[in-house]
Amino acid sequence: MMLTKSSKHSNGNSKTNPDLLWLKSGDPYLHERLRLALDGAEWEIEILPDDARPLLENEGGVTASVLLVPASALGDDPAFLMSDLCRSLPVLIAGSPTWLDAFDGIPFDDFLCEPWSAAELRYRLRRMAGESRLAFSGGTITWGPHWITGTGHRKPPHTAPLTPVQYAILQILARSGPEPVAREALAAVTGIASGASRALDMQLSRLRKTLNAVTAGWDSPPVIRSHRRRGYRLEPS
Repeated sequence: MMLTKSSKHSNGNSKTNPDLLWLKSGDPYLHERLRLALDGAEWEIEILPDDARPLLENEGGVTASVLLVPASALGDDPAFLMSDLCRSLPVLIAGSPTWLDAFDGIPFDDFLCEPWSAAELRYRLRRMAGESRLAFSGGTITWGPHWITGTGHRKPPHTAPLTPVQYAILQILARSGPEPVAREALAAVTGIASGASRALDMQLSRLRKTLNAVTAGWDSPPVIRSHRRRGYRLEPS
């Protein structure tokens, strides 16, 4: 069921153009509030089927950017937030602050307290689905908290998931510019113990594989290069 539809579909991929909100609720009043709050904000709202578990895609292959779940909708299905769908998307819960204690230990990304304003909703959605971008001679990589897309010159885009640790590493490498980032800094940002060198090496290795996957076919893809005694830098190959 489509509630409101934007005209922003320049590339047909919400990973590089995040504007699709999945909603788990059968409350018509909430639907109308969301429609009014997001009117003109270039967001689409779609109702999530009650039995949804896998990451859903519509007929154009566009996946959701944010999943909004009213706290009251979780009363009958507390395991919903542990599903594969929720592990794949940023999750925003909306409801009374009194619900927060009930969600202790259940993973979600943000909480929208009642009563909320349209401006606050738009801000939180932009933040959760926000993207970073870095251009190289071979193309551009774009990423958010849960995904990364590589778009090479005259190459189709490739998207892959990012874990929170990989996202944190990519963020600090991108922000450091030409200066290598010390291992100690990467460990501190990602929450990895400074003595757990193997754990950090494994995360860097996995991020390198993800970068290789989304930049396949580029003439000069970005790489994470180690600089002895100085740290790591994101640079062209």
